[in-house]
Amino acid sequence: GNLLADGQQYLLENRIDLALEHLQLAGVLEPDNEGIREALSRAQVRQKVLTLMDESEQLARRGQQLDQAREKLVEARALDSEYPEAQAALEDIENRIRERDFRQQMSTGFSALANGEYDEATRAFEMAAQIKPEDPAVDGALQQVESAKLNNERQAALSRASLLESGEKWDEAHAIYRDLLAQDSSLSAARLGEIRTGARLELNNRIHEVLENPLSLQSDSAWRSANQILAEARAINNPGERLLGQIDQLQQVLKNARTPVMVKLESDNMTEVEIYRVGKIGTFSEQAVNLNPGNYVIVGRRSGYKDVRIELAIDGSNSEI
Repeated sequence: GNLLADGQQYLLENRIDLALEHLQLAGVLEPDNEGIREALSRAQVRQKVLTLMDESEQLARRGQQLDQAREKLVEARALDSEYPEAQAALEDIENRIRERDFRQQMSTGFSALANGEYDEATRAFEMAAQIKPEDPAVDGALQQVESAKLNNERQAALSRASLLESGEKWDEAHAIYRDLLAQDSSLSAARLGEIRTGARLELNNRIHEVLENPLSLQSDSAWRSANQILAEARAINNPGERLLGQIDQLQQVLKNARTPVMVKLESDNMTEVEIYRVGKIGTFSEQAVNLNPGNYVIVGRRSGYKDVRIELAIDGSNSEI
C-alpha cells in the first residue's frame, strides 16, 4: 500500500523515475491490483504528456498557432485523461480559440455592416453568438444590422400584407404579420395586422367549414352556430367581394337546411318502411315525404325477407328527389 501511495505522490509531483520505480515494485508485489496497473500506465506516458504540453505551450506563444497547440493537448489528454494539468491547459487553449474566433466573426460582421452587406453581417454575428452565446456584444451588433436593414424590409412586408388584405387573402396576410412579429414583437402595425387578419381568417375558416358540410346543419346546435357566423359576417364593415359572396352562399345554405325537400319513395306495398329519426311510414307502392336536408337511413322490413337498408343524403340543392 505504501509503495502505491508513494508512487502516486511522485507521479503527482512529476518525479517520473521515482514514480515508475515504486509502482513497478508495487506491481510485482500485487500483480492483480487494478489501481497499481492504472497508476503505472499513467506514469509510463507522463513524460510524453509533459512533452506534448511543452510543445503546445510553445505553439500557443506564437499566437496564431492555437489550433496546433490544441491538437497537442488533445493528444496528451488521450494518453492520460486523469491528469488535471493537461485538462486545465486544454480548457485554457479552447477558451483562447473561442475568443479568437469570436473576435474574427465580430470583425467580419462589422466590416460587412459598413459595406451594407446585411445578410453577410447577420451570418457573421450569428456565428459569433454560437461561439459565445452569453456575450451581450452580439445582441447589440445584431440590433444594428436589424435597424439598418429591417425598416425597408418591414415597410415592404407591411405594404404586401395590406394588398393581400385588400384581396381578402387573410391567410397569406396573417402569415406575413406573424413573420414580422417573430422578428420584432414590438411592431405595433404588425401586431394590429395579426389581430385583424387572425379574426378574419378565423371567420373565413368557420364559413368555409359550414359551406363544405351543409348536412351538419341538421343538428340544432350547428344551425344556431351557423346563424351566429352569418351575423358576424354581416357585421363586418366594408366587406369585400369574397365575403359578400360567402354571405350569400351561407344564407342559401341556411335556407336550404330548413327547407323541406319532397322525397318520392317507391315500394312493393308489402314492405314496412321506416325512416330513422322520422318514423314509420308503413307499406305503400308510392309515397312522398318532406324531409329537411341531412343524412337519413331508410329501412324496409318484410316477414321472411332480409331487411333492406338505404342511406340517403339530402343537401337541399333540389326541391324534390
